[in-house]
This record gives sequence, C-alpha cells and structure tokens, in this order.
Amino acid sequence: MMYDQSYNRNSLNKLIRRGDFRDTKGMPHEVFREQLIQLAIRTASDGFETINPLEKIHLKKKPAYKAANLHDQLVLRKMGANLKRHLTKTPTNRSRVTSSLRSLLEEAVPYTIVRLDISAFYESINSAILTENIESLTTLNPYTKLQLRNLLKHYENLGGTGVPRGVGLSSILSDLYMQNFDSEVSSLDQVYYYARYVDDMILVVNPKKSAVIVSEIENILPTGLRLNEKKTRCCSACSGINTSDKMCYRNLTLVVEFLGYEFLVENPEKAPDRGQRRSVHIEISRAKIARIKKRMMLSLLSFARNGDFELITDRFKYLSSNFGITDKNTGKRVLAGIFYGYPLLDDNAESLRELDAFLRALIFHQHGRFSGANAVAFSSKQRRKLLAVSFVKGHRERNYVNFSTRRIGKIQECWRHG
Repeated sequence: MMYDQSYNRNSLNKLIRRGDFRDTKGMPHEVFREQLIQLAIRTASDGFETINPLEKIHLKKKPAYKAANLHDQLVLRKMGANLKRHLTKTPTNRSRVTSSLRSLLEEAVPYTIVRLDISAFYESINSAILTENIESLTTLNPYTKLQLRNLLKHYENLGGTGVPRGVGLSSILSDLYMQNFDSEVSSLDQVYYYARYVDDMILVVNPKKSAVIVSEIENILPTGLRLNEKKTRCCSACSGINTSDKMCYRNLTLVVEFLGYEFLVENPEKAPDRGQRRSVHIEISRAKIARIKKRMMLSLLSFARNGDFELITDRFKYLSSNFGITDKNTGKRVLAGIFYGYPLLDDNAESLRELDAFLRALIFHQHGRFSGANAVAFSSKQRRKLLAVSFVKGHRERNYVNFSTRRIGKIQECWRHG
C-alpha cells in the first residue's frame, strides 16, 4: 500500500499515542480523540502560516522548544513521519553501533580511534541550505514543505538559529542536513568504520590516516558546522597483535568511551596464536557512573528534607532496576533501566559493583558528605530494605519494577537537572 503523506483523519489518528490521553479533563477518550484530530487538520491546513507551533523552554540550562499544544504536536509528528521516509539511511541505532564497535575493536590489526564532537550542533545548522535540501525532495508532500519552511521562520522569529533543540522533528531535519556528509565520510580511504549519533562521531581508521583525518573531516563538514576541538580524541592500538614487539603485549592497550560505554581493549599477554583477537571489556562510562552517583546523593538529600522513605526506595530501584517507558519520539512502549540501557555489560561488571558499593556507603553513612553530623538516619528495617537494592542483581536478574508515568515524574523530580 502506498504511504499516505496527507493530513487526514486516518493518517493523523495513527500517530495518536496512549500518553496523549493523560489530560483529557474528564472527556471520553473517543470525543477527545476526535476533537484532537479536527484541531490538527485545521492546523495542518493553515501550514503554520499564521500559527506558531513552538513554545520556548529551557532544557539543562539551554534554550529549547516544544510544541505549544497537543494538536500542533500531532502535526509535527506527521511532518516528521513524512520527512523520515526521504532519508537515504536509517537513523543511528545505539545498540547496533556499540555492538559493531565492539567487534571492530577486537580485530587483531593496527587501528586508530578518532572521537569528534560538533559544537552547538542543532543551533549551527544553516537553515537556508536545509530549506534547499527540503525543497529538493521531489516526492515530499508540498504541504509538508510549506509547513517546514514556516516552522523554521517561526523559530527564527523566536530568536533561534539552525533547528529547534528539544523538538523530535529536529533530529530528522539534522539527519537530512548531514546525510551527504555521513556518506562521504564512510567512503573516505582507510576509514574502516564510521558512526554518528547526533553530534557525537566515532571513526576507526588506519593509523597512517590519523594525522590527516581530522582536517579531512573539517573540510567536508556541512556549512555552519565546526568541530569542538576540546572534545577531539585520537588513540591507537599498537601495531597489530601478531608482532614480536614485547611492548604490544601489555594488558591494557586503549580505552574508548562512546554512547555511555567504556570499552577497555587489551592485547594478549603473550604472542598469540594465528588469528587470535584482542579482548574488549565493557563498563559503564565514567561520566554515566558519576551521573548515577549524583542522583543517589540527590535522592538522599531529598529524603533528609521530606522523610519519604517509599520515595527514596523507588528512586534507588529506578536507578538499579528495569522498567517500561513511552518513547517520546515514537510513542512506543520500550524497556529501559540498568540492563536495557547497558545490555553489553557483563553481569558482574566492575562498574555495577562500584555503584553497589557507593549505595551501601550512603546507606551506612560512610560517604564523606553524609557521615558524622550530616548522617541521614535510617531505621534497621529501612536499612535492610534498601540493602536489597542492587545494580548487579538488577542487571543479572533483569529485575523489573512497574512505575506509572506520574510516579516516574515524582521520582525524577529531585534530579531534574542532575
């Protein structure tokens, strides 16, 4: 069946999500659905000529944007669905990228890992060139083109540059802007592997290429974009593991952080048999570990203020277990948490044990900030209940906890910016 790009009752109805019915103000769902669709059809027919669908907010201290209301959001979803079908490659999948990277790092050949980051990615996209790219899509619905042009104009009128951060459609617009670049980088000579996740790039290249690869990337970056030099990293595995160079058999060869993981690459201690591969051990990245620890401390500080033991228990379970959430971009129910967020980890990974040790130090007042006069008092019964919480068990046993959307909002309240 041919894909329907038009903005009609049937096509818009398919994009309504369960979470959209959270605030119906007592209205029957079918009445609410019909009203939502009719408002969206009216908005779509306007083409955003007179209606500004964006509302400015702040996200992690940065200016961001969201749909002004639900029917505008429904139209933005349809615009994204229409545009997504015109991308030449599917958006990057974190699980697939990290699994591929692990396999490549195991290879017994010399290679250099190059990590690159684009400064102010969304804000630096050239909107005029992006608009030209949109107009060049001959099979894209004319109404969608009109809506995209007007959306970018409204965004500029709000003081924005590039594409609006925080709007799901922007990730699709940025992929459209980058698709020629992505293809060109993948085709560069001596580039074994390339992946980009939003503004974060990783390349596996021939070491002979490492001296020039960064300048080559800079030369082909789309107009307006530049690399963040402070985040540029290059590290090399030594010259193949089938060498007689004794220095090559040190255990740890290099450490690579990407997409929340830390990849620790090791060579064999002795000259290997023919065809032997490097060993790659995977942990949670240091930045993610620090973030989880900060959230545990913020949870304890919140408990010290409100004494809500059930809430701190749920917060620790949320961090160390698994649960279902609704993907804000697709509307689908997905599994998240310590296992589903880090499926490549061994069940007894050092990073999981480190988090368990940190949690126990907090419970027993052994962490400097919460010891002595600053100690938070738990009863023996409360302490026993908290000691049952474990990151290792949450990962190994796939422990699942069921939280409502409202409860998750309450859980996240104390670390909203942490």
